[in-house]
Amino acid sequence: MGALSYTDLVEADLDKLNSAAEDWSSTAAGLRRLITEVYSGLLQLSDGADWAGLG
Repeated sequence: MGALSYTDLVEADLDKLNSAAEDWSSTAAGLRRLITEVYSGLLQLSDGADWAGLG
């Protein structure tokens, strides 16, 4: 890939960039939801579990 010119920047397809930004935003929202689910569900279950150790 060569150097970008002013014309390359002016003629760039911003729809692709917008689509990528929306994908990243959706991914970030999903990760925030997952963090909440883990902390409110699995982590509480694991913290409350009794470990008997090896028998």
